[in-house]
Amino acid sequence: MNFKKAGSLVGIIILTIIVFFPSLHGGYLNWDDNMQIFENPDVTNLSLQSIKNYFTTFYVSSYQPLASFSFGLEYYFFGSNPLVPHVTNLGIHVLNIIIVYSLLHKLTPQLKTLNVFILAVFALHPLQGELLGWLSTRSTLIVSFFLLLSCLYYSKFLKKQNTSNKYLWFSLLFFVGALFSKASAIVLPLILLLIDYLFKRKFSIRLLLEKTPFFIGSLVIGIVSLVSRKIVDSESGFSTYYNWYEKLSISSQSVFLYFKKSLFADDLFFFYGYPYRIGEDGTIGFSFLIAPLFIALIAIFCWIVYRKISIDNKRLWVFGLVFFLINISIVINIVSFTNSFFSERYMYIGIIGIYISISTLLHAFIKNTPLLRYGIYTLLAIFLFHLGSISHDRADIWKSDITLWSYVEKFKIQSSEPYRILGKIYAKNKNYDKAINYYNNGISINPYSSDLYYWRSMAILETGDLKYALKDLNRVISSKHKLKGDAFYQKSLIFKKINLQDSAQISLDSSKFYTVQLAVFEDENNSLNINRFQQLEKITLEKIDSLIKIKDYENVLENYETLTLIVPKNINYQIEKGKIESQLQKWNTAILTFKNVIEVSPKNEIARLNRAYANYMTKKNSDAILDYTFVIKDLAIERSDIYYFRALAYFNNKQTLLGCKDIDKAKELGYIIPPEIQDKICK
Repeated sequence: MNFKKAGSLVGIIILTIIVFFPSLHGGYLNWDDNMQIFENPDVTNLSLQSIKNYFTTFYVSSYQPLASFSFGLEYYFFGSNPLVPHVTNLGIHVLNIIIVYSLLHKLTPQLKTLNVFILAVFALHPLQGELLGWLSTRSTLIVSFFLLLSCLYYSKFLKKQNTSNKYLWFSLLFFVGALFSKASAIVLPLILLLIDYLFKRKFSIRLLLEKTPFFIGSLVIGIVSLVSRKIVDSESGFSTYYNWYEKLSISSQSVFLYFKKSLFADDLFFFYGYPYRIGEDGTIGFSFLIAPLFIALIAIFCWIVYRKISIDNKRLWVFGLVFFLINISIVINIVSFTNSFFSERYMYIGIIGIYISISTLLHAFIKNTPLLRYGIYTLLAIFLFHLGSISHDRADIWKSDITLWSYVEKFKIQSSEPYRILGKIYAKNKNYDKAINYYNNGISINPYSSDLYYWRSMAILETGDLKYALKDLNRVISSKHKLKGDAFYQKSLIFKKINLQDSAQISLDSSKFYTVQLAVFEDENNSLNINRFQQLEKITLEKIDSLIKIKDYENVLENYETLTLIVPKNINYQIEKGKIESQLQKWNTAILTFKNVIEVSPKNEIARLNRAYANYMTKKNSDAILDYTFVIKDLAIERSDIYYFRALAYFNNKQTLLGCKDIDKAKELGYIIPPEIQDKICK
């Protein structure tokens, strides 16, 4: 690369690093970063198995193996330091800037100086900030890297198609990399056809055959994406809540915002939740309802421009506009697959198209009025300075969950999500009054959000207002929300505190019933709400700890029963339950509990020994001997106490010679045998 020609590129890269440098101080966010990175065992424990899992598992409902692999490598070599992945994200963005620089010189050489403007917009625009501050969005950076390379090499192929096909193969290779990065790569075949249009290629069979592998790859990954995102399931709720015009309005609003925020970046606030209906029989907000009109006006404007623009510039102008539309085509909510109708990161590549079209018009204007050239360049420089300033100011909002969601909350958006998240953060930090205030704000926006009542009740409980907490829990129960089982459980704890034992038992039984019903239902749909059950599990364990301190073992047992319902696959809870049953001398129940564990884990030493002892205490000596013998022979465990208790079982089973032999073995291993026991067994 000629350094003199690349001077503008170097300058833009330096400015990019300066503008987005504050984002390097960001941490991990509990908004996909937890599930994608620091709570993902495949990332924190890199191995051959985890690498296999990257390519066969959906993380955060997405298929993005290369992004997961990159996180795994970082964690393996650098640990949990968030600076490293932030530097990586910025580094990938810089690489993409270099590729866009080369691509623009292939696609739009006639724009000359304005290519620098397009590149600077791509590098510095505030819409790109989300990708540099939010680590989990790396898949978008990586897929863009491969898509841009694929387009670059396809352009090279078109320049030399009569001499070599190697560039076409390189384009296909990079496309495969894109497909393993993120499903948004499926639009590439359409982009390649658009590049064909720009290069004035005639439609032919060869042209279609060239694209066949690309379309096949898009089809396969498109199907994988539908499975990972559960489009069919999410779409059913989307369809029933909104009527056809409201869905059209939401899609129109998405397209309009992608246009608007590309040009005017002053009102970016990261989270754009789906609109609520106003009132029970109401509809979505007016700004959504008139969005189709705005799209119609934009379409009319584009048609007028198309008719007026010269032949020389028409093809490039159309290319830029369609490039933009292709890139946003899969994220305009024709179907719903996320919890927001608009995302800033989805304009990462699409913004290039809009500014190619704008620059094409500017190029024509400058050509016709050359005296205004430097005035226009000055205005463009001011515009770039404005974009860079906004990006720099926003770069530090990703520092923590509180800074991010407090920033979003300032915009007073019509979504309860920021208030839900901030409420949980402050409740976790034991600032319950502030948490309650955020929950109140969320409820004022969406009074039908039952989980807000639940989380508010948890905060209110900590302040000691049991009566009002019960009101919120009753709201959750009456709404038939998935937190219904949790609400019953919290009610049972409140009733115990105020000595209403019968009511407490009824609520506890209801909690078990609804929790189990929910677990079965959600497991069948493969969408178990892990975080919700983790919360209930944590609460129950804390309750057990407090009950053990006061030696209330009956209630300890009851809570372990709850845990075995919440987390039926955790055999440790079954074992602890069996131990408490043994401590309370509920031997037969304990035997059944340990039997359940052994059916799942036949070689579980603890379950075998505890069941053996429970059998011994209930005079089922033959069964006790079988378990003790299994531990000694099959598990190859030789402990003095095991031989001692098997000796007692042998003696009770009238097998005194074997019992005496075990007594001698226990003594040999260091067990102190009471003289009267030895005399009794070994007469």
